[in-house]
Amino acid sequence: MSSTNVAIEFTKPEPSLAHVPKHAGPSTGLKCLLAVVVLVALGLGGGAIGAAVVLADRVHDLERRLDRLGSGARTAANASVRVSSLASANASSLLAGAGAWAPGVEMPFARSDLQTVYCGGEVVLLGGLDAHGHVLSAVTKFDPVNERFDNTSCAPMPTPRYRFGAACVNGEIWVGGGFENGTAGNAGWSMSSVDVYNVAANTWRAGPPLQVARGDLALGVVGTKLYAIGGYDWTYTPLATNEILDLTSTATAAAGWSYAAPMPLPKGDLQAATINGHLYVPGGWNVQRTFMSELVVYDAAADTWQVRAPMSAPRGDHAVTALDGQLYVIGGEMWSGVTSTCDWGWGPVECAVNLIPMHGVEMYSPATDAWTSMAPLPASRFRFAATAIEGRHAEGAIFAFGGHAHGEVAVSSQLAYHHVPQANVYFEA
Repeated sequence: MSSTNVAIEFTKPEPSLAHVPKHAGPSTGLKCLLAVVVLVALGLGGGAIGAAVVLADRVHDLERRLDRLGSGARTAANASVRVSSLASANASSLLAGAGAWAPGVEMPFARSDLQTVYCGGEVVLLGGLDAHGHVLSAVTKFDPVNERFDNTSCAPMPTPRYRFGAACVNGEIWVGGGFENGTAGNAGWSMSSVDVYNVAANTWRAGPPLQVARGDLALGVVGTKLYAIGGYDWTYTPLATNEILDLTSTATAAAGWSYAAPMPLPKGDLQAATINGHLYVPGGWNVQRTFMSELVVYDAAADTWQVRAPMSAPRGDHAVTALDGQLYVIGGEMWSGVTSTCDWGWGPVECAVNLIPMHGVEMYSPATDAWTSMAPLPASRFRFAATAIEGRHAEGAIFAFGGHAHGEVAVSSQLAYHHVPQANVYFEA
């Protein structure tokens, strides 16, 4: 085998796959390793040589594993390793485990069940619970360049709320649904009210209320249209409801919310992110009262949904954001493995006992319909908030704030994820 036999396409998926014989000797394996390093370096630019070395190390590790396969059926003449920019059911990504989390400055106070939105050039943290379980109306700004929090100059939300939705449209943050206090949250008495924060003016006003009161819903934006997706009704029954508010003009906004195509799967404990005119809604909690791994994607132009490849792990109360055209699902809550009697809205019934925070981070590639496990959170979290910033601010990063850990109502930690954009190459043995 020579290095010229390895074809790796970085720019667009091709249906053909390169075949690398498993019985290649060490010298030819080294040639392949060097070829991959050169290809990656050229494809990513001189500034990403470090990333190329990481990729080369992973290729070298793959070669060592192949050398250990020895003789027998696995080393038959027709056995091969397939290298491609296309994912398949048995493929492994060269980017698995990529990126790194770094601790950031502590928040001014512990906080969970909040929302954070990058809007008008500002990272804004809204509402949630404090360490004592009190519902907050506090609004805090975070400067990702100087790593500073401003907890005093922001006008508070007109209505305290937690487990609500939030999204940015035209320099304004729209918040909707959720619960106003702990009693309402335990009983399922969610709100339909919507408030709108003008980031530049630091002012609030009331927006058109939702048609369906909901908690633990997702708010998402495509263009100038705002969507309110899923969540729970007053009996804590997951909903497939999808409402749309057209903010293209004053007249369309005044018309209020209308119904769009519902999700194919009802679920709550949601977050959503937008990539290229599509809303991605992964995971959540379903009508069987279990966490889900399913990903559903909404095409706003066509008003249709698709079920795409599921995550490797079911989760709810996770953070969802988009960076460099990829979807990131971070942390979340998973089942503890036991059940007990619950009386939250639907009860008393037998339900899963959860409250187990997760470390796992998964990245979804829309181009290949495939998930890749990325660098895990150094500290497990659920019911926290995260937002991505691209461009000159923070050089492209994801910032995560607060949340629940093991036993705490809220924590004050902040974490930042950094990942150099790289071509995603898949190997299948």
